[in-house]
Amino acid sequence: MEEGTILFIAGTLLLTAIITTKFAVRLNVPTLILFVVVGIIAGSDVSGIINFGDFEQARLYGTMALVLILFDGGLHTKWTHFRKILPAALSLATIGVLATTGIIAFVAHYLLDFSWSV
Repeated sequence: MEEGTILFIAGTLLLTAIITTKFAVRLNVPTLILFVVVGIIAGSDVSGIINFGDFEQARLYGTMALVLILFDGGLHTKWTHFRKILPAALSLATIGVLATTGIIAFVAHYLLDFSWSV
């Protein structure tokens, strides 16, 4: 697919995401649900705009959708709500990363016979 076509599709999906965000606020529906509906409509089973058989194209659009979803979530998060959970989120993220790293290192060393050194 040409770059101009990809840019046009991405712009159209971005505009659709902005419009669905406005509808989601009025309908009191989570924005993510409307993003999923837009993705289904744009997918190969309904309109055929996005061919999910092409891995690179599907990854590109999935990444763009993830950026929009995270941006929308961050945009609508109030600072007062965020400050309440910040200590728990930071400690959970730190402990979670350390635990995951330790588990993967253990599995890689003992089950896959990797060495401890790089």
